[in-house]
Amino acid sequence: MPFKVIINMYLGGKMTHKGTKTIKTNRLILRKFKISDSVDMFCNWANSKTVTKFLTWQPHESEQTTKNVIKSWVKEYKNKNFYQWAIVLKGINQVVGSISVVKIDEEKNSVNIGYCLGEKWWRQGIMTESLNAVIDYLFNCVCADEITSTHDVDNPNSGKVMEKCKMKYLYTKKGGATNNNGVVDIKIYNILRQDYIND
Repeated sequence: MPFKVIINMYLGGKMTHKGTKTIKTNRLILRKFKISDSVDMFCNWANSKTVTKFLTWQPHESEQTTKNVIKSWVKEYKNKNFYQWAIVLKGINQVVGSISVVKIDEEKNSVNIGYCLGEKWWRQGIMTESLNAVIDYLFNCVCADEITSTHDVDNPNSGKVMEKCKMKYLYTKKGGATNNNGVVDIKIYNILRQDYIND
């Protein structure tokens, strides 16, 4: 595990937001986006209709669009409750995807994670490695009590990533989200810190 020390074992305490800190795994570096990442992001996934099929935003038509998005993220990094990681594959030193906290419920100490990855790097365990690292960080450093994630029912491979990270399927919500396919049914998964710690 990237973080060896478990901080604040008391369940039910408030989250201590740390912001987007760099996380290193065997193959990856998860770090803040830089404006210079716009080329990698645009070419590796942001311009792809395949990657964005189940997402909420349209493929980018130009690198400038991508650069503008990254600029908005860079401004947000000053906020401790903003979590947006670039996934850097060490072997090629390129940004190949992103993983982020897309929703925070302070009352429940719960966070929801979203992610996307360039098609070229699918089915190589990269997103599983990324999600495991972020789960570890959010439980052990931020002290979230619950981590959730969802996927379109027509995108089962995303659910397989969640299952590999020991997230549990909870239920299917009819018409639970809107993405580039319209109103869709979603499957909802979660993992609890108490289960993660005791596993």
